[in-house]
Amino acid sequence: MMYRIVFVLGLLVSMVATAQVINAPQLDAYFKVLAENDKFMGNVLISANGKNIYQYQAGKADISTQARLTDSSRFRIGSVSKTYTAVLILKAVEEKKLSLEQPIDKYFPNLVNARKITIRQLLNHHSGIKNFTNADDFGEWTMQARTGDELLARIAAGGSDFEPGTKGEYSNSNYVLLSLVLQQLYQKPYDDILKEKIIMPLGLKNTGYGPAAAAGTFNANGYIYKTGWELKNLTPLSIPLGAGAIVTTAADLSVFIQALFNGRIINAQSLEAMMTETGGYGLGLFKQTIHGATAYTHSGVIDGFYSFFYYFPEAKLVYVFTANGRNYDLAKVNETVFKAIFQQPFDIPSFNAYKVTNAMLKVYEGEYTSEQAPLVITISSKDDQLLAHPVGQQVFTMEAVSAHHFIHEATGVSLEFKPAEKQMILKQGSQTLLFTRK
Repeated sequence: MMYRIVFVLGLLVSMVATAQVINAPQLDAYFKVLAENDKFMGNVLISANGKNIYQYQAGKADISTQARLTDSSRFRIGSVSKTYTAVLILKAVEEKKLSLEQPIDKYFPNLVNARKITIRQLLNHHSGIKNFTNADDFGEWTMQARTGDELLARIAAGGSDFEPGTKGEYSNSNYVLLSLVLQQLYQKPYDDILKEKIIMPLGLKNTGYGPAAAAGTFNANGYIYKTGWELKNLTPLSIPLGAGAIVTTAADLSVFIQALFNGRIINAQSLEAMMTETGGYGLGLFKQTIHGATAYTHSGVIDGFYSFFYYFPEAKLVYVFTANGRNYDLAKVNETVFKAIFQQPFDIPSFNAYKVTNAMLKVYEGEYTSEQAPLVITISSKDDQLLAHPVGQQVFTMEAVSAHHFIHEATGVSLEFKPAEKQMILKQGSQTLLFTRK
């Protein structure tokens, strides 16, 4: 096993069904505290029945110029793009250009299992096609833009992980292939198809796709938090295609999701197909039960950007989150927003960090190994901050919470030191690992 610190009921239903009022002052206070402590940088939007009932934005679109995020700031939304691509495929089905059950050998005759894999299996991640973004050299391969032929060759070379239809396993390759299918069907670039079928009919003035969108107006930069916010390298958007190349605002994303579930883009039969899960996967959607209420969702991560939406059909309510940096556990953010939606009390976090200096931190410095896991972590200090650097990963800034105890809020990783014994205990979720300093 490879160990990594991944620094990645009736009453309630009736409550969410009538949730038209959000405790805005308290939710503002919550996000204000996060923003002031460098825990949040992005936009939050909640809409019900087509009306915005809560919105908050904080942080910088561009730290170098100090340009602030606004409600017009555009974010890369990563895999949330898959929901758009699924909609375009369902539109093509409605236009009788293809069938969900047809095999994909017509489009990709040289792909392994092409005669067995159906369009539906690409949509619900049951194709077995290996996820090309998991390759060890993927980061290096994405240093330059790629053509559709190069993407197809890369995916084909990866082969298959399992027989089509036997199980579900998330693969970005599926939605890159669906993007190429769309371009063959319509004999147009994906960008033009998106504009014709979704952007223009819905009047989404701040939504775009691919390289042109990446250079558009009001785009936010993506950041990673180390000892402070640092600019993230950007993936050429010719690579993720319809699996992750859409750029949009929180407001436009909210309009798209509401239009989708209100029958303004695809018909009821197509929407039902999207919402129906097989092995935990719908078609560009995931189904969750939150505080007893059904929600449909998708999330995305790319180049320092984080995005997701949740749609509650009972209330016709959508919650949208777009961020251009992360330094806090987003599951905690979601839970707080859900409590606000369900009209439940929630707490404002406190970030009264235990004060440390480089001199105090010297006692922890060194290289740590564990007999429980093949993981080497180097501990160092800089600017009165403790830094943890697992081999092969980024450097993580650990926050002191008490003597010898440090945490990384974004991932829930805890480090407890025993200097006299030269030991460090790492905890994350249910996992506890003992490390010894060399």
